[in-house]
Amino acid sequence: MRKSLLESKKAAMELSIGTIVIIVLGVSMLIVGIFLVQRIRQSATGVIDMTNDAMTKELNKLFTEPKKVAIYPPTKVAKIKQEEKDEVGIVITNLIQGGTGSEIFSYTVELSDKGDCRETEEQINSWIILGRENPKIENLPSGEQTLERVRFLIPTGTSLCSARFNVAVSVDGGPYQRETFDIEVQPK
Repeated sequence: MRKSLLESKKAAMELSIGTIVIIVLGVSMLIVGIFLVQRIRQSATGVIDMTNDAMTKELNKLFTEPKKVAIYPPTKVAKIKQEEKDEVGIVITNLIQGGTGSEIFSYTVELSDKGDCRETEEQINSWIILGRENPKIENLPSGEQTLERVRFLIPTGTSLCSARFNVAVSVDGGPYQRETFDIEVQPK
């Protein structure tokens, strides 16, 4: 009888230790899951995840009268964290009266004012990693739009500052429209 009581206590102890281990593992998995969901949610912000159509529709809602060039975000200020990528959308609308649709549009993006940034102009211009220019945008019928994207990557150690970029759009080699937007560097 004494032996079965001892075995019973030992079995109960093993069962309670197993339960504690399972609970600890479950709580650990829950914490890791919450952390991962939070990181995924934070990294999903910005223009990168928007499709071209969604961005164009959003821009159409924001601007009641057609503009030759529109910038997204509509505030014309893109807040980008250090070590992160984000994009600025440029919507070019063909508003040429009597145009044939065979016009060739182009654009370039360059730094126009380094603002309060300590970095050199060359360093700030290097933030643009894709979409600095498109020399040949063809087949844009009158009244139609095209969406171009400019991707930025803010390097580690960049000062927390704001810089202004200029978008120069040309048609058939002549000036069409100029717009500006700001990049505001945020802490990571």
